[in-house]
Amino acid sequence: MKVVAVVVTYNRLDKLKIALEHYSKQTVSFDTVIVVDNHSTDGTPNFLREWENTQDTFSKKVLTLPDNMGGAGGFAAGQEYAIKIQADWVHLADDDAYPENNIVEKFKMYLNNSTNDISAICGTVHNMDGNIDVGHRRRINFAHSTFNIHSVGEDEYKKSFEVNMFSYVGTFLNVSKLVDVGICNREMFIYCDDMEHSYRLSRIGRIVVLPTMKIYHDNAGILEQKNNTIVDSWRTYYLTRNLFYFVKKNDAYAAIKEMSIYMRRIIRDKDHKGWVWRKMMLTALWNGLWGKLGKHALYKPGYVIERNT
Repeated sequence: MKVVAVVVTYNRLDKLKIALEHYSKQTVSFDTVIVVDNHSTDGTPNFLREWENTQDTFSKKVLTLPDNMGGAGGFAAGQEYAIKIQADWVHLADDDAYPENNIVEKFKMYLNNSTNDISAICGTVHNMDGNIDVGHRRRINFAHSTFNIHSVGEDEYKKSFEVNMFSYVGTFLNVSKLVDVGICNREMFIYCDDMEHSYRLSRIGRIVVLPTMKIYHDNAGILEQKNNTIVDSWRTYYLTRNLFYFVKKNDAYAAIKEMSIYMRRIIRDKDHKGWVWRKMMLTALWNGLWGKLGKHALYKPGYVIERNT
């Protein structure tokens, strides 16, 4: 059985180095570790050239993208390469995620006693303080033209359980199922790409969460601030657009209902965020509903809307 890992990175060299140390220290090694560099502009390219030529317990591959294609583009490239080299399973994570040293060992132990109807096996995502981050494993429900999404409570993490939505942090995908449903949608750029992909995978196989298989997520400092002022940003655009794209794709009536709720919030604007914010949100809604994806010409990394706290 060939098990490979895909790590997507962009301008976070310090975290990438820590992550790759964890891949090197596995009690049972990956067969290949693939690093997808999303066109980093710091010291990452030089580091990866040296890393790729250094001996380890696994083979190494660096995929350098011609532009920042976002997390969706990075994971799509990694998944394509995993299929190309005929992997059986592919483990996915960002550069700020650090798997425990026995994650492959525990994955293989579980797989030896499981059935072949599994699309994905997910580890438990912990914050750096050790607490479980329940937002990475969720359940989605479309019923009566309504969309609902719920995180799994910590009380369920005492034994294995099933979900139909995961983040890519610490998740192993069954490549045969991946081939059946297709890779993630790279045009989503960032956010909700793993949600959309996991829901597709859940239609043809079970998604199992193993609480004893742990990965630590160092996601501190992700929100933009400017002069100690909270800002809305390009992230809000992609979260909104991609969520509505996903909902409409699976239930048009639920999308219409959700749109009416969002429209009221935007028009009322109780937080007084202003017209610039309204325009961004309306653009996100429109583009999501009509499937206009890709990297937006204006709302791209670095774009912020400053607002008072």
